[in-house]
Formats: sequence, C-alpha cells, structure tokens
Amino acid sequence: MDPFRPRPDLVSIWELGLRLHDCDPDQLNHSELSAEVRETLREIILSADSHFNLFDVTGKELLAVYIPIVRIIKEHPVVQKIIEAGHSRRYDKELLDQAFISSREFKRWALDYDRKLPEFWFNPQDIHLHDQELAKRWGKLPPENRASPQHEPKKSKRHVEAAKARHAPLQKIFDVFVLYYQNGIFPSKAEAARRFLRELPAEQRKLLSMDRAERTLTDHLSRHLKQQNPSKK
Repeated sequence: MDPFRPRPDLVSIWELGLRLHDCDPDQLNHSELSAEVRETLREIILSADSHFNLFDVTGKELLAVYIPIVRIIKEHPVVQKIIEAGHSRRYDKELLDQAFISSREFKRWALDYDRKLPEFWFNPQDIHLHDQELAKRWGKLPPENRASPQHEPKKSKRHVEAAKARHAPLQKIFDVFVLYYQNGIFPSKAEAARRFLRELPAEQRKLLSMDRAERTLTDHLSRHLKQQNPSKK
C-alpha cells in the first residue's frame, strides 16, 4: 500500500527520509533505521527551520503563531516537536508522518545542497532539468554521475551552512512580515509593508536595503501566497 499523501506534491518527512535510501517507509520503525537513514532524517528535519514549510495531514501549512505585542514568532507545536526530534536524534514514525514537505521546496533545497531529485517523486524531465541546473551552479555533474572523485561535499555543505546563517536574520524578518500581513487588515500588500517597516526595530531595519525594502517584502509575500495557493494567478 502506498504511503498516505494529502496532495501529490507532498511527502512526509518519514517517507522521504526512508525512500531516499530505497527503504520501505511502512516496513521499518525507528529502532530499525540505519545510520545513513537517521542522518538523512536529521538533515531534512533541521532544514525545516530555513528551507521547508511543513504541512499537516490535511495539506494545511503548520504555521507559526505571530505574537504582535512582543513581535516574536512561536513555532507550531508539531513543528517544535519535530525540530526537537532532529536535535535529539530520536525519530518517531508517528510524529514524522504528521509533517509533509512540498516537492517545490525540496527541489530548491536539493539545488542548494547539490543533491539529485529522487525518481519516486519527480518525473524524468524534472530530474534532467535539475541535473542541468546543478551542473551550472556547482560547475560539475551531481555526485552520482561523476567519474572523478574531486568533489568535496563537506566543504560545499559548510559554504551553504555559512550562507544560511548569514541570511537567517533576514529570513526571520520575512517570516514575521508574512504573519503580520495574515493577522491584519490592509488595503494592499504595499501598505502592509509600509506599516510593518515603520514598526520594525532599527536594528532589524539595518538588515534591509531601505530603498528597496518595501518591494522586497511585498515580493516575498507574493511568492509565499502563490505557493500556498498555486491555482491563483
């Protein structure tokens, strides 16, 4: 029996982590996982903090809660449990089967981390185009297609992690703005961005190029809304 998916473009963390290693997600429990599968699950989980929006079994995004009085974001309880599982390296099938990742975001993550797309989730055309993008970005073929062992994946990963760390504060501002917009009533995205920027602490405003800040925020919001409602133009 095929694993449950709320939408064709969504795969649970558990299914993804196991099928990337050609394991049956319905035949193994957490005590039977190999070290390689455990490491892959941990990598996917910890990437949820910066690369993936997680979805529940209904296909609804597991959104964080924006607390306007103190301007902080509180993670969704399920997301918090999953991230804690990644840090503690305890991988519970029931928990990880509650959170789903979209193919769009996984494809972007795979490009950033120099990974091939899995055949169980993507069609041959998508995989071919992705391999071409990998070759352009990394200046070489994906690991599985290389004849020479000159590639140093750990070094590339460190570079990606360093870039992710540099951009994390800015990404947090974007996330807060999305919640600010969703929890308010505004005549337009641009007006929401203007009001948000007026309320943003000076230290955080320094992270934005203020001459383009309003456009940057609205562009990010539009991409987020389009991703949540891909059928809307």
